[in-house]
Amino acid sequence: MSGLHVKRWHGPQSTATAVLVHMLTSSSASWWQLGPELAGRGYDVWAPDLCGHGESPRRDEYDIDAMADELIAAVPTAPDLLVAHSFGAIVAARAAARIKPARVVYSEPAWVAVGGADRFAFYRSQKQWTLADVRQESPRWAPEAHAAKLTALAGWDAASLQAIEGFPGYEPADPVVPTLIVTADPSRIIPPERCERFRAQGFTVRTVPESAHVLHNEDFPGFLKALDGWL
Repeated sequence: MSGLHVKRWHGPQSTATAVLVHMLTSSSASWWQLGPELAGRGYDVWAPDLCGHGESPRRDEYDIDAMADELIAAVPTAPDLLVAHSFGAIVAARAAARIKPARVVYSEPAWVAVGGADRFAFYRSQKQWTLADVRQESPRWAPEAHAAKLTALAGWDAASLQAIEGFPGYEPADPVVPTLIVTADPSRIIPPERCERFRAQGFTVRTVPESAHVLHNEDFPGFLKALDGWL
C-alpha cells in the first residue's frame, strides 16, 4: 500500500465505487460536496490525499510518476468512476490505465505546460493565506469550501511543487473508456480550439458557464448538471 490517507464516504446500499483525485495545494476535503453526493447515489467513495497534501506523508522528493504509483496503491482497481481535478488530472491520467476505471471525468485538467516563476510564486504565497485571502480569491465559494481550502493549505508541503517543475504539458491518448472533460466557460487553461481537438479524439467535452477553475466549488449544481449521465 502507498500509505496515502484516504477519506471515505459510503452509504448502506453502496453498489458502485468512485475515486476522487484533488488538485495541487488542496486535499480530499475539497470533495466535501461531491463525496456525500455520490455516496447518496450508491457509491463507495475513495478520496486520497496525494503525498505532500492533507494527512498523507511528505516526501524528500516529489515526482508525478511516483504520485501516480501511490495513487494506484491507495484505491480499488476497476472503480466504476474516476473523477480528477486540475493537477489531479495529470496524476490520474498517468495512473488510469492501471486503475482501469469504467468511466472517467477530468475536471479542468491542468494538462498545459506550467507557467514561469510568477506562477510558482503565486502557489507558494498561498501558504501565508488567511481566511480573508481565500474568500477574496474565490468569493463564490461556500463557507465550507473556504474552510476546507484554508485547512488544506496549512497541511500542504510547498516542496511538492517539485512535481511540476519543467512540466512540458500532457497530450492524452484517445480514450479507451468513456471519458468526459469538463471545463469552465471561459477556461483559463483549456481554450476552445483544444476542446475541439479533444472532441475529435473521442472525448466528451462539456462546460459549466460563467464559472472558474474549481468547478465543484464555484457552481456545484452546474457541475452536477455537466456530469449528467456519467454518475
